[in-house]
Amino acid sequence: MNMDKRLRLLIDFLVLAAGAVIAAFAIEEFLVPCTILDGGVIGVGIIISTVSKIPLGLLTIVLNIPFLIIGWKKMGYLFVIKAAYSMVIFSIALEAFEPLKGMTDEYLLAVCFGGVILGFGVGLVIRYGGCLDGTETVAILLNRAKDFPVGRTVLIFNLIIYSVAGILFGPDRAMYSLLTYFITSKILDLVEGGIGQAKSALIITDAPTEVAENIYKYLGRTVTIIRGEGLVSGSKTILYCVLTQFEVPQLKSVIDSVDASTFVTVSEVSEIVGNHVKSRSKEKQVMKRVEQFGNHEVKEDKQEKEQYVIESTRIYWRDESGKLMAEVTFPEMPNHVYCINHTYVDESLRGQGIAGKLIQMAADTIKENGGTVTATCSYASKWLEKNEV
Repeated sequence: MNMDKRLRLLIDFLVLAAGAVIAAFAIEEFLVPCTILDGGVIGVGIIISTVSKIPLGLLTIVLNIPFLIIGWKKMGYLFVIKAAYSMVIFSIALEAFEPLKGMTDEYLLAVCFGGVILGFGVGLVIRYGGCLDGTETVAILLNRAKDFPVGRTVLIFNLIIYSVAGILFGPDRAMYSLLTYFITSKILDLVEGGIGQAKSALIITDAPTEVAENIYKYLGRTVTIIRGEGLVSGSKTILYCVLTQFEVPQLKSVIDSVDASTFVTVSEVSEIVGNHVKSRSKEKQVMKRVEQFGNHEVKEDKQEKEQYVIESTRIYWRDESGKLMAEVTFPEMPNHVYCINHTYVDESLRGQGIAGKLIQMAADTIKENGGTVTATCSYASKWLEKNEV
């Protein structure tokens, strides 16, 4: 690990500690004295601590252990290390602030200032790749597996907690807690951009193949490859992907591990039409591939080659169950002309450049047989014209 990466990692852990301490201060000095709940595991901990008098710091660690184990298996060791570090600092800070007298007995002041300070602290932790609440981990994994929005999962879990609070402590506490949650969420949005907020990343790198493969491997996000031209630097390969804000720190780590000199911009996405934020579950059948955009050479491993069946006038691929996943047909016409008249790609694989790859394979097969390539399929016709095949 070079000095720059060590310095960035040191800064990450310092900010994570600061965010955890700020969040603990907000909870112990504003929320707990007024029996106002935070959401997630912390909210559950506050309920149990209030009823049983078990220290909140200890409960926070114990309740988060199962989520850390899940995260270790599903989200990688660096995320879990940062999350565990943040949670430990947070729990220690909770115990340190617990003996102190609350900042105010006024519920409205506790809601406003507690919500703002808590949102700021949690926002710092999430922005730098950590996590204080295990429910966020579950929400992210559920989003990847079922495309269920992260924010909605967290909200549903919190509404259950606030309903319990209303039963145990009265409806006014539940309403104060819900108001605190919305204030915290808004401040978190300002600091970090929101847990479930979609982001787009534009990546300019000298190692596009490795970066794209690692983004898919570790984040489960597919990447669009764009050919670009720099005024000074000349030809460049640009990668574009859409992901959640929670995954931005992981994206940075993935990119740094491949090419630390990569130029990256991250922007907010106000609206997504179609299924552009793809989860790993919908990409299980996507073939590992690398397209080189200068000469359109396609590098394939042995396993991928075996997935295609190449016939004289047809190339196709079926999955293990026999379902047709991709196909191109090119019947022979008079004068040894072969016409690409049909392309098909299963919906779960669309947007990955597979149709173009099939057309290129068909063109190569036709030329190897000494034929001439033409097309009546509009997509194939445009692809052949664009790529001068």
